[in-house]
This record gives sequence, C-alpha cells and structure tokens, in this order.
Amino acid sequence: MNKTWIAALAAMALTMVGCHKLTRYPENIRGYWVSKNTTTGYSASLEVLTTDSAIVQISSPTMWVVKDLRGMLSYNPSNGKGTFTATSADAPMVDVQAIDKTSIKVTVTTMDEKKTVLYEGVFMRENKPMNPDPKPTLQTDTTYISVHTFGFIDYYVPNGDYNLVLVGTDTADTEYYATFCVSPKESSFVGHFALLQGNMRKEYSNFIPNYTPSSGSKDFLSPDTMCITVGMSGEKYNLEGRITYMGHTYVMKATDIIGQDQRWGYEPPEATTFNEVYTEFIGFDDRDQTKFGEVNIILDNNKTFMLITFFASDTLTAGTYPINKTYKEGTVAASDGYIATYQQDQTSYMGVYEEGTENWQDTYYFDSGQVVVSYPNDSVISIMGDVKTHYGSTIHFTYDGKYGFGGYPEDSTNTAANARLQKR
Repeated sequence: MNKTWIAALAAMALTMVGCHKLTRYPENIRGYWVSKNTTTGYSASLEVLTTDSAIVQISSPTMWVVKDLRGMLSYNPSNGKGTFTATSADAPMVDVQAIDKTSIKVTVTTMDEKKTVLYEGVFMRENKPMNPDPKPTLQTDTTYISVHTFGFIDYYVPNGDYNLVLVGTDTADTEYYATFCVSPKESSFVGHFALLQGNMRKEYSNFIPNYTPSSGSKDFLSPDTMCITVGMSGEKYNLEGRITYMGHTYVMKATDIIGQDQRWGYEPPEATTFNEVYTEFIGFDDRDQTKFGEVNIILDNNKTFMLITFFASDTLTAGTYPINKTYKEGTVAASDGYIATYQQDQTSYMGVYEEGTENWQDTYYFDSGQVVVSYPNDSVISIMGDVKTHYGSTIHFTYDGKYGFGGYPEDSTNTAANARLQKR
C-alpha cells in the first residue's frame, strides 16, 4: 500500500470520526419517552407518533401539569433541538433538547412574560407499541355543554378583573356553572384567558358540575386547568370555555349570546311601580369617614327598605337633591349596583324583603330622579322621592317622622341597619 492510499484512508477515517461527532444525537426521536422523578413525585411521558405529531403528559402527585397535550413536534438531529407547537391556544410552551442518543430533556414553561418553569426533567426512551394511527384522536372523556346564560361582573378594583359566569346544560340536561376570573390588560374582557398564561386568577375561578339553584360556595371545585375565549359580534358574545378536572374535560360554548351585567343582576328587568310609605328612619353621618362627605339614610316599613346616600357639607340640609353620579355636594348618589369585590349592593337602592323574613333578593338600583328634604319642625324630617331605577322601574316614597344621625352602627340589632351591613 503506497503513501497515497494511506493518506486517503486516514482522511476517510477522520471524516467518519467527524460524522460520528455530528450525529451524537438521535436521528429522530419517534417513540415513547418516560421520566419518573422519584424525588418530586412527578410522572411524565412524551410520545412522538411521527416526525410532526406528539403527545405530552405530565402529572404531579396532586394534579396534572399537562394532560393529553397534542401538537406538532419538529426535530433537528444536528443540534438535538425539538420545537413543539401545541394545537391548543392556551397550552404552555414545551421545549425538547436531546442530551445523547438515549436521553432527552423536556422543559415546560408558561406562555406569559414571566416564562415560569412548570416542569423540567430528563426522559429515557422506553419500548411501547406504537399507535398505528399517527393522527390525534378525539378524547372520549369530554363533556360538551351548551351555555344558555352568560353574565359578567366588574370587580371594581384598579387591576380591572372581571368574573365571567357561564351556566349551561349537556345533552342529558345536567346543568353546569363556571366562573372565570380574568385579568385583561384592556378595559374589555374580549380575548383569550388561561390559568397557564397568567391572565386568569385561580383563587376566584371555580366550577360546579350538577349545578342546582341551591348550589353555593361549598360546591366549588378548583379545576386543574381553565381557559376561555371571548369574542363579540355587535352586542352579542361568542364564547368557548375549557375546563379540566380530575382528567375530564368540559367544553362550554355559546354563539351570539347576550351578556348580562351582573352588577344589576338582582334587579328584575320587568319595570314596575312602587308607592312606599316608610315608618322607620336611621341616619348615619359618615362625612368624616368618606371621600365625598356621605350622609346615609335607611328607611324601612317591614315590606321594603331603602338606603339613600346623600353628599352634603352639613349633616343634611333642606333642599332638592338630584340623583346622579357626579358625587357633588347637594346630590344623591346613583347606584353602582352589586359589587362583587365587597359582596354588597352599593350606594342608593331599595330592597324588597322576602315575605316573613328579614332577607331580601330583589333590589332596585337608583338611576335618576330626585329626593326632597324638608323640616316641618325641629324634631320632624320630611323626605319625598321620585326615582327611576336601572331597568326603568318607578319608586315614589315618603317619610314623615322623627330623625337622628349617629355613627356607623357596627353592632346594631336594628333590622334596617343590619340590612345595609349584610353581605349577600
């Protein structure tokens, strides 16, 4: 063998060594990869069905991090990097990096700006019969719910959270209730919101399957994952909410549904007329405790009660007080409705007692009109009001009798005073 052949063989050997270094990662990662981190108790798997289809499943001892997360997985054998694109818009990011021919590293992070790491682990290839059909199959553990009621509540706080309330039924007429507490960057709640994206608040989001009128907070479930997409068409909404709980998926959908502002949810929408004569008066001089100088009056006749918020520099001077939202001296505050943050009806409204009880459900929120105050003598106050409420009901009311103003009655046993303090 001459020197030329020796040189050629040496060059070929170097090339083969170089090729070996370039292909130290697997040529493809199709197959079934498993990680069992006994330290944290996490269990995880990645099943790559084809070069562009994969399923990710990761669970902790108490909940799923991701379940049946399907998507497209592209893989580059030259650098061992896999890029996963989920088919679900609310899914977290999944990064795959081959370590060598027998192991890969999988990292799951949130889609928000914080990029919080939800899971990170090393996977080993494991033998498992391949799925003969590489196309993702529909989950059989999914319940589809047709939404018939959609309400929203402005949380009335600086960060602008909204509670989106969906109620609907499945094909067996079982009813479901869900609250999605979303944190939009804009004043509108139109958009996509998900727990994993960080723009939904888990502590105020909940779910009740088998919902009935007697259901309450005791029945709230805290789902593993929740997301909702809200669109608008004119004045109507298109909704799709997805909830995963204990491995089961619930899909709540509605098209062209009218949204109900739940601030006014306790006022019947059918307009009616009230003529109320009140016999009991309680006055609170809150001017030194409130921003705008409030004087609050509760009137009661055992059928209805009324809270009226006046803005006044003096305790309460005689005069005509228009009802509006200017918060100016000499006016009565129009109502802000029911505010979920405080769990109370706010400012001026009338409540109708349930017969034979001290509880009330129907509430009529002041929107416009006027209240006239006069003093026939030193010990008697006369109050007359003509009110239009949020949904157009009319209230005519009067009170003529004794009066007095005290501080806020934290420990009062008076029915009317307790009515103002009561939270729904």
